[in-house]
Amino acid sequence: MTSEEAAEAKKFLIDLQVAMFRESVAYNNVIIGAGYVAVFTLWHFAKDRLGAMAANCSVILLGLSMVSYIGWTTLNMVRLWRARFQFPAQLAGLEGPAFVARYRELESDHQRSSFGWYMKAWAIVVAFAVLTAFAALAIMIWTCAWNLAAL
Repeated sequence: MTSEEAAEAKKFLIDLQVAMFRESVAYNNVIIGAGYVAVFTLWHFAKDRLGAMAANCSVILLGLSMVSYIGWTTLNMVRLWRARFQFPAQLAGLEGPAFVARYRELESDHQRSSFGWYMKAWAIVVAFAVLTAFAALAIMIWTCAWNLAAL
């Protein structure tokens, strides 16, 4: 491998990491954002039909869901940002096979740390965020259905 090819491979791998990060964050944000928009839209149109207690409980649950998810997402972005910006510094001056070997080692270390405590914590945060959002939705649907049945 020539030094020009090694430099090209190095640039490609770093660009690939940045692109993967951007795509994963964008997809996640679209899905979760659309879910919150849908639930808050339903809440907006149903709040007049909900009693004060049901409206307040549902909005508190939605708020808790959003705060937990947005907080987790922010912490995750900081964690990934730090890891990705440490890569170039730790790869500086390496060429050819040494660069590729060190890159693989760094990526492996990052993945290994992600599947330890991080995945367990992620499961707890996502479960909390989803369950609180669904609880709010259930309160809204139940109260609206109850009010319709009373008519």
